[in-house]
Amino acid sequence: MIRLHECLLDDPLHRVITRAGVRELEFWAESVIGKEVLEQIAKFADAGSHRHLLFWPHEALYFLPLHLLPFRDGILADHVTVTILPSVECLFPATEELANKTGVLAVACATGGISLGFSEELSLHEQAERIAGLFDSSALTGEDATPRAVLNRISSSRFLHLAAHGTQDPAAPLFSRIHLADGALHAHEILEQDLRGVELVTLSACESAMLRFDFLDNLHGLGPAFLRAGAGDAAHLMNPGAGEGANQAMRDSLLLSQAIIKAHEIAGQDAASLWNTLDLLIKEFEANMVAEGKEMAERTLETSEMMFGDEDGSTALADVFKSFG
Repeated sequence: MIRLHECLLDDPLHRVITRAGVRELEFWAESVIGKEVLEQIAKFADAGSHRHLLFWPHEALYFLPLHLLPFRDGILADHVTVTILPSVECLFPATEELANKTGVLAVACATGGISLGFSEELSLHEQAERIAGLFDSSALTGEDATPRAVLNRISSSRFLHLAAHGTQDPAAPLFSRIHLADGALHAHEILEQDLRGVELVTLSACESAMLRFDFLDNLHGLGPAFLRAGAGDAAHLMNPGAGEGANQAMRDSLLLSQAIIKAHEIAGQDAASLWNTLDLLIKEFEANMVAEGKEMAERTLETSEMMFGDEDGSTALADVFKSFG
């Protein structure tokens, strides 16, 4: 799987993915998914009457980029929308209409987890305040950003942004947590909430992309907790390694807010012009985001391979520290 991810991160030039990446995907697809299942997927995609393909993977298949599977003259995602389900319960959303959905709940805690050895991140407060300001709202920051305060407001918000230190608990993933004032917000507490009215969750926290799966193939961790609680999407998650996940998320949040503000400044009160301008600026932002994200993901992968690859990770890490003199 590591080799596959390396190939996917290589520059494909004029192709969607590299030739080596195609070979790795074909190997994993045929050896793990099986030809019979792949034939059924092909029939589904060729039928033309369906445009959405849902996967509920098994064990390590959660980490296989199924949307990139080679298909016809491109990839599977060229023909159908591919969704990976963290749990089968996501197939059965509630039907009752949700009311009282308000704007954004932007939360930041610069000092969360300091007693555990985390550093203070003062820029988190400014990040949350800028995001909240775009919605004429107030951010929940500092000592006010307690787990209880977040839980009291989370269900009535349309968008949620959390910026703080995060920790994955591999042995007990339901206790994966985001460090806030006066304690931590745990994954199992998020699961107890009704988040069907939350359209988007962004996590500016390291280790928020780390996952575990149980015997029934349900995903556990911070991201899956929000999805299984009903949230529409949980975005901008990155594995630990280079320590850049939260930093990159904060930078992207800032650049996106600047793009939105710039669109308002250019268009003024002209609604049609606003949406056209906003569309152009967001496309420009997304192109830059992908390029920068690729660089950070490569650094993260390199560090992860050094520490957990075939060679002795402790020796490799010790050599890094020795190189500093």
